[in-house]
Amino acid sequence: MSARSTLGATVRHMTLRVGVLFPDSDTAAVERFRAQWDPIAAHVPAHVTVAFPFDDDRDIDDLAREFRIAMTGMAAFTVELETPTAWEDEYVFLLATQGAAEITALHNALYQGPLLGQPRPAQFTPHMTVGRTGEVVLAVAAAQAVKLAMRGLVRAISIYRVEPKGRREIEVHLPLVD
Repeated sequence: MSARSTLGATVRHMTLRVGVLFPDSDTAAVERFRAQWDPIAAHVPAHVTVAFPFDDDRDIDDLAREFRIAMTGMAAFTVELETPTAWEDEYVFLLATQGAAEITALHNALYQGPLLGQPRPAQFTPHMTVGRTGEVVLAVAAAQAVKLAMRGLVRAISIYRVEPKGRREIEVHLPLVD
């Protein structure tokens, strides 16, 4: 959060943040695909979003403490992302075929705890976005042609801040129980 004084009044600026999982994995094939099809590929590595962009004015230490409480007892887990799928005629997802229950549990815990009252998707589908394009059918076919998939271990939730010019800055990594 930043604040500045304007004629004696303090104006608070909300910070746009996102909660994500970065699976420990060889992501080279996914990153090559994203470089062609995902406009944010240069700003943030391949990830699974569990807390969609939210405006927040809490100090990162306070927010991290609340995330840790929501994550209590949640263990590291294996995730497998495959089955390239078109979503909303704009996105290309790799669906979670393993680890979906754990991803959903983290998502729900965050929105029932520190993100209570924040907007959230009406339908949550555990996935990794690998493309966003007006040519979604072509992108899905390209992903299928190279059998795009990823398997890895999720050990932490990370919170990143979205900067005004699109840059993403990791603020904190919060480990899951090993």
